[in-house]
Parts: sequence; structure tokens; C-alpha cells
Amino acid sequence: HLLLHFILAHLLCPATLPRMLPRIAVVLLRFLLLCRAALVAGLLDIGDAITRRSVSAAGLACAFASPKAGLANNQAKAGQRYRPGRLQVEDIERDYRAAPIDLSVVELPESVRGQRDVVLIFHGRGGKDRETEATMAAVLAEDKAKNITRAVEVYNWEQCIDPSPNRLFLGAMDVGSKLGRMLALERQLRSLHIIGTSAGGFVANSCCKEYVEERKARPRAAVRLSLCDPFTSPDAKVGSLDWFLCSDAATIAAGKAAAQFGIQADFAEHYLNADDIVPS
Repeated sequence: HLLLHFILAHLLCPATLPRMLPRIAVVLLRFLLLCRAALVAGLLDIGDAITRRSVSAAGLACAFASPKAGLANNQAKAGQRYRPGRLQVEDIERDYRAAPIDLSVVELPESVRGQRDVVLIFHGRGGKDRETEATMAAVLAEDKAKNITRAVEVYNWEQCIDPSPNRLFLGAMDVGSKLGRMLALERQLRSLHIIGTSAGGFVANSCCKEYVEERKARPRAAVRLSLCDPFTSPDAKVGSLDWFLCSDAATIAAGKAAAQFGIQADFAEHYLNADDIVPS
């Protein structure tokens, strides 16, 4: 339709051509993105079980990813478990559980042990950056202004970041779960504020969830969960551009986990940055 409109406008009224160029560029870009999505996803089954669509194992997540190496053995496991071809959502966790990441390096920071009030900050896939450092500085400044003392720690989980988009969120959840179990052993804990940025939201939420569940039958700390630009559950209209861009199995599986964010917290909040360039 647009091409026909362009031809008629060019033939009948050449003066309208400059005004048409931006529209043409946008439509062509959308068309190329849709072609890329269709190429990666293969033939999508838009039947009754949309959440079980079979798609490329790499998916569009690989197209946008900038993998950061984790532990050497985690890289090896990712290489062993990656299998090209078509992958379904239910395959994601099964494949990961067959070769989970190494959690031997995950330990509760010494600065947190024995403390009554704790703030744990989890960075995103890119590691510690100015945002996590600024968050820590802001918390410390606020505490000083209010004359309160809390143990504030930016937890570095870079060594556990899996390079595969099919495994990243599951590994992050395992890191958080282990830390949550360790925190549950800190009986003196009175307040716990957990902050997660981007992929760190999976770590933060799992830490919160595991801590609360481990202390279910015992007194526990008040738990606040703050998520900053976390991964979100895709809810795009079927057939739309956004739907094509989030139609790989890893994104759908991660979205199902993200849909449960904050349920176990006493207070949960989500801060959304409108100009974040990272796709969610």
C-alpha cells in the first residue's frame, strides 16, 4: 500500500516526495526487523499454545547481546548445552538444570554478616558501573542524613554471568537463591533492602524469595525489593513488531519468571527509565 502510494505521489505530484521519505524509511526499517525476526524464529506456531512457540535456540536475544565471560567452566557448560535448531520454552530450564552454573564462588559478603540492617545491590549483565556506584552513594548519603547505620554492599556476581541468553536469567536466579538461603541464617537481621538493576533483578528477586521462604516459620526481617529497569514480562499484541522481537524461547521463559517479581517482598517497587536502550 505504501509503495503504491509512493509511486502515485511521485508520478502525480513530485513535490510530495520529500515528505514521503521519512515514512518510507520507517516502514522499510520495520519490514527489515520483521524479516530478521521471521528468519531467526522460523515458522512460528500462532496456535493455542503461544507461550510454547518453537523458535531458534539463539533467538533475537543473541542478535542484541554483548556476552560477558563468566567462569571458564560456566563458559564450557554453555558451549556443551547449546544446540542449534529449534528450541521450545520448556526446554530452556531442562537444558540448564542438566548443567547449571558453578555457584562455589557465591558467598555472603563479610560486611553483611552479623548486621541487623542490610542493603544489597545487584548490578546488571555489564557488571559494576556508575549506576550501581551512584546507587550505593545515594543510600549511604541518605542514611547519614537520617542518622541511621546500615551495611550497604554492591554484590559482584560477574563471575556467575553465563554468556548464553538461554541460561543467563536462570543462573542469575540461582545466585540470588543461594544468597537468600545464606541470609536466612542471619537470625539477627531486622531489615533487608534488596536492589537489582536490569538482569540483576533476577538475582534480587530470587534472593528476596528464598530468604522469605526459608524464614517462613520463624521471625524474619522486613524485606523491601527495588527493581531498576528490570527485565519485564512480554505482553505484546500477537503479530506486532514487539511480538516478533520478543518471540524467542529464552525471552519468553525469562518473561514468565519476571512476571513473578516482587510477590514475596513486604514492599516492592519498579523504577522504569524511559530512555533505556537495553531491550526488555
